Amino acid sequence: MRTLLTVALRSHLIGDPPPVSAKVWRVLRAAVSKCAGPDALMHWASRSLLPDDGDRVKARLDLLSQVEGKLAELVEQGVRAVSEFDPEYPQRFHETLGEKKPEVLFVSGELSLLNWRSIGVVGSRDADAPARQFAQAVAEVAVGAGYSVVSGAAKGIDQVAMNAAYEAGGRSLGFLAESLLSRVRQEAEVMDEGLVCLATCYKPDSAFSVGNAMGRNKLIYGHADATVVVSAARGSGGTWAGATEACASGHTVLVRSGPGVPDGNVGLLEGGSLFGGGARPLERPEHLLDLLSELDAQSAGA
Repeated sequence: MRTLLTVALRSHLIGDPPPVSAKVWRVLRAAVSKCAGPDALMHWASRSLLPDDGDRVKARLDLLSQVEGKLAELVEQGVRAVSEFDPEYPQRFHETLGEKKPEVLFVSGELSLLNWRSIGVVGSRDADAPARQFAQAVAEVAVGAGYSVVSGAAKGIDQVAMNAAYEAGGRSLGFLAESLLSRVRQEAEVMDEGLVCLATCYKPDSAFSVGNAMGRNKLIYGHADATVVVSAARGSGGTWAGATEACASGHTVLVRSGPGVPDGNVGLLEGGSLFGGGARPLERPEHLLDLLSELDAQSAGA
């Protein structure tokens, strides 16, 4: 029931009226977590919220049966909703994203991967051969150490890393900025093997947008123990924007370094205090585990 209520109140699975605001949800969250049902929640909202906010809650709850029907249709297509109240929800998000975490994810595939330790791998769609080889090697190192690979499942570096994890017998998690339903249909055979999980915080049939990609980036960095930026263009593009924001937010960002890397990689490593000082160089994929051990030791001693 809590997940149904959360989808009704905070997702865009159904249209008008719009979902309640994040500010209102912060007040509602505790009530939903303890709620016995929609009638009890509506009673609480009418007494505890401003009239306009209470009306919005009522309008959304009036559509509960429609939401339930939509969720049933999604289940038939291999997609289910996971809310922040569910044990399957990425517990790491509570710590790394806090109030910025999505209240609902729409998910297909192996749900347990939402709570596996992961290494993020991100980079440009048009990366060159050395970048692709680096991404593949990082994925293989991560899988060999028992991590899953988390990425955006986009063309280029993302897909190279996820394919490498699959071919190495490992597992991967993709947070999408495009239609989850389309990807599930395209990759049905792989999804059935239990080695992949695809998720989105947007409507399952949403088309790609730059805004969706930026929101998706937060999930990759928030999920991963560390994220490797394989290739980035300096000052522009989603990889650059996602990495600089992740550095400023305190996530662990490792950047491919060495001869021939893109200027964006150099810029991320030179950014220093401008980006929060969070970027660390990774010259060779096999150094990943040593660097992770060093970072873990630093965290333990902090």
